[in-house]
Amino acid sequence: SMYAEFNEGSPATANNLLDDVWPSRGFALAKLDWPLTWTEDPYNDAYWRFFFYGLQPEATLLYEWEQTRDRRYVDKLVAILRSFVAYDVTRPAQPLTFDNNHAAAYRAMELVNMYVKLDRDGQLPSDLRAGMLASLARLGRFLADPKHYEGGVNHGFNEGAALLVLADSFPTMAGATSWRQTAIDRLNSLLDTTIDGDGVEVENSPFYHVYVLGIVYQIAQWAKQYEPALAPSYGAAAQKMLRFAADITQPSGYLPMLGATATTYMPSQDPTVYGPMADADPAFAFAYTRGASGTPPPDGTVLFPASGLFVMRSPLVRPSNLSHQTYVTFDAGPYRTEHSDLDALGITIFSGQATVLPEAGLFTYTQQPEREFFHGTSAHNTVVVDGKDQAEGSATAGASGSGGGATWATGTSDLYTGVHHARTVVVLRQDLALVIDRLTSAASHTYTQTWHLDPAAVLSTSGQNALVRTAAGKAQLTITQASPSGETLATMKGQTTPRLQGWYSKSYGRESPDWALEYTRRGPAATFATLLATGAYAAAASATVSSTALAGGATAVNACVDGTTGYGVTVPADPTAQPTVVGGACASGARSSVRSP
Repeated sequence: SMYAEFNEGSPATANNLLDDVWPSRGFALAKLDWPLTWTEDPYNDAYWRFFFYGLQPEATLLYEWEQTRDRRYVDKLVAILRSFVAYDVTRPAQPLTFDNNHAAAYRAMELVNMYVKLDRDGQLPSDLRAGMLASLARLGRFLADPKHYEGGVNHGFNEGAALLVLADSFPTMAGATSWRQTAIDRLNSLLDTTIDGDGVEVENSPFYHVYVLGIVYQIAQWAKQYEPALAPSYGAAAQKMLRFAADITQPSGYLPMLGATATTYMPSQDPTVYGPMADADPAFAFAYTRGASGTPPPDGTVLFPASGLFVMRSPLVRPSNLSHQTYVTFDAGPYRTEHSDLDALGITIFSGQATVLPEAGLFTYTQQPEREFFHGTSAHNTVVVDGKDQAEGSATAGASGSGGGATWATGTSDLYTGVHHARTVVVLRQDLALVIDRLTSAASHTYTQTWHLDPAAVLSTSGQNALVRTAAGKAQLTITQASPSGETLATMKGQTTPRLQGWYSKSYGRESPDWALEYTRRGPAATFATLLATGAYAAAASATVSSTALAGGATAVNACVDGTTGYGVTVPADPTAQPTVVGGACASGARSSVRSP
C-alpha cells in the first residue's frame, strides 16, 4: 500500500459495518440492506458515492481483523467482497458510481491492499481470488484509458498511483508492463500540471493543498523502495509545497476556509504522514505544532505569485503571542478548477485569537442552490456587482510591501463586464486593518461590499457601523465605514428568500446561519474605505475613518482609534505603485464615523 490510510482503522466504523451501518460524511450513518445491491445512494451525494464505490470503508474491517484476529471482521469483509465481484462481472457502465474515475482509482488501491493482505493471512478463498483478479484487470484497463485520467487536478495523483500500485503488485497481469510506464509518465507530468512553481497546488484550496502534499510525500517514500526513479522529483515537490502549507496555516492552527476547504486543523493531520515532514522542515513544524517548535513564518506580506494569493501578518513580537497575531489572506489570483470559488479579491481575517471574517466554507459538491451560494461571490468577503457572481477568470496581484510595522497588498479584477475593481488591504498594526475598494465603470451599477461573520458572533449596528461581540459579550470586531452618505447597509442571517445569504458551513453537508453585512452604493463609480478593528481595538471608545479623492486618481484615507492612534494611507491610481502608510497622531479634521455602542 502506498498510503498510510490503508494501514489504519476505526473500531467503531468496523463494528458498525458488522451491522450494515456505513459511514457518511456530513450525513447520518447509513443503514443499508443486506445483501447489497451495489446501486445504493442514500443521500444523492457525490462524496458518499466516491467513498462507498471506492470500497474505502472496507479497509477498516481488514485493519481490525489484523489487529484483533476477530473472525467477525474478516468474514464480513470476505462477504462484502464476494458480493462486489459477483456484481462487477455483469454490471453495466455506471459513470456516477463504479465508473467515476476517482472512485475507480481508490477501488483499485483498496482491492490490491485487501487481496495481498488476505492472501498473506490465508484468508483469500479461491473463488474470491479469481473474482478480485478479474476486477483488478478490468480496473487496470479502465484507468489506463486516457479518458479516465484527470491530469489537471488532485484526482490525477490517485489515478496514477492506483495504476502504478496495480502494475507493480501484479507484474504478470496482461497489460501490466504498459500500465506501469503510463502511470510513471502521468505521475511525473502531474508535478508540472498541478503544482505551481511557487509550490501551491492549483486548486485554490488550502485543504486540497495539504491533502496533495500528503499524497506527494507518501509517493516519494513508497518510490524509494519500489520505483526509485520517482523518489527524487516527488521528494523535491513535497519540500516545495511545505512552504505554502506553513504560511497558509492560521495562528490558531486551522486552515483558512478558502475554496473547497472545510474546517481543517493542521496539528490533527495524520502524524504518520505529516509528522516526518515537521521533523524535517522547521517552518512546517511551527504550523504543525502551533508554535511549540520550529520557525515562525515571516511577518509582513508574502505573495505566492502563480496562485496570486497574499498572506499578510502583523509583526510577531514573540512566538507566545502567536494567537493574537493579525493574519489576513487576500486572493488576487486565477479561478482554475471546481474546487476554486468565485472569490476574486476576497479576504479572510484571523485576529485577536479568532477568525473574525471567515468565508462561508464548503457545504456540498452536489449542484443545487446551496452549492451555487457557497461557491458564489456573495458568500465571500469581496464586492458583488449587480447581485451577480463574478465570471470565472483571473484577478491580478499588484503592489505589496511592508514598512514601519504596517504591511499591505493591492489587487485588481475585471471579472464583471465593464467594471474595474481595485482593492488595497493594509494591516496597519496588530488588530487594525484597512480595506480600500475603488470600482469604476462607464455605466451605473450596484456595488455591494460584503462581510461575513462567525456563526457565534453577536451583531449590533449604529448607522453604517457595526460592532461584533462574542456570545460572552466581549467586543471582537468593529467595522467602520468612511463617507456613509449615499451608502446603505443590509444585514442578513440565515436568509433563504429571495436569495440565500448569511450561511456558514463548518463541515461538509452541514450549514448554520451567520451574519452577513452588505454595504451598497450605486453609480458609475464607488469607493469603500473600511476600518476593521479587532482585539484590544475592538473595544476602543471610538473609531473614525475618512476618504478623499486626490488629483490623478489617488485616494487618501485617514483612520483614527480612540483619538490617539492614527494612520494616513495614500493609494495611488496605479495598482503596481506602492501606497504610503504613515502612523502617528490622529489627523485633525477627519470626518468622523462614530463606532456602534
